Amino acid sequence: MDFVKVKAHIGTARRKAEVTVTIPTRPVRPSRLTPMLRRMMDAAVDAASDGVAVTCSKGCGDCCSQMVPLRRMEARRLAAMVERMEEPRRTEILGRFAAARERLAAAAMLDAVERPREQGDLDWEEFALRYFHLGIPCPFLEDGSCSIYAERPLVCREFLVTSDPKHCRRPEDKLVDIVPVPSVGGAVRVIEREAQPEEDPWVLLVHALAWVAARPEESAGPVDAREFLRQVMEKLR
Repeated sequence: MDFVKVKAHIGTARRKAEVTVTIPTRPVRPSRLTPMLRRMMDAAVDAASDGVAVTCSKGCGDCCSQMVPLRRMEARRLAAMVERMEEPRRTEILGRFAAARERLAAAAMLDAVERPREQGDLDWEEFALRYFHLGIPCPFLEDGSCSIYAERPLVCREFLVTSDPKHCRRPEDKLVDIVPVPSVGGAVRVIEREAQPEEDPWVLLVHALAWVAARPEESAGPVDAREFLRQVMEKLR
């Protein structure tokens, strides 16, 4: 497959960064474009956080017990990554995913996670707080740090805190200050919803493996990478 390099400008009104992404010249499944989106998100974060005192640090993993909504393409990429893991790590990670789902089932919250599109007027902000206080760690959290940092989701990349880290333990107090960053993941969510409104709007990270297992074939057809990039940039404006 042939590839081409394309430049884009992304960031905030205060500062924008030029980012070069490598994209395929032929149509591909959306999940193949995840690396492009990550590179764009990282560039946006670098631009937005320049000169800002970010208080996030290695070992500070409170945010890793929050709900982590993935784009559908990300869920497939993550599931493929776990599938490629060598033993015994793969079995260990699968066990953590299973344990998270068991905790949600015990709290009568699994149905909402499995079928978010069918939840009607469910208060998702309140649901997210309930989820956080269950204390379910991300399956990839180890020693307070992300063990798949290079592969972490878009929403994790855009979450940068400038307030005292202690406030991250009680998000309901609304004392957490975050760096305003253009949300590439948010743009993709709109694109996915417009293309396939009948699909789930997001896939919770701890449900990603089960979600992909139930849908082994990617329902979204091949897309033109350059056009997809154009749509992302349009949604970010």
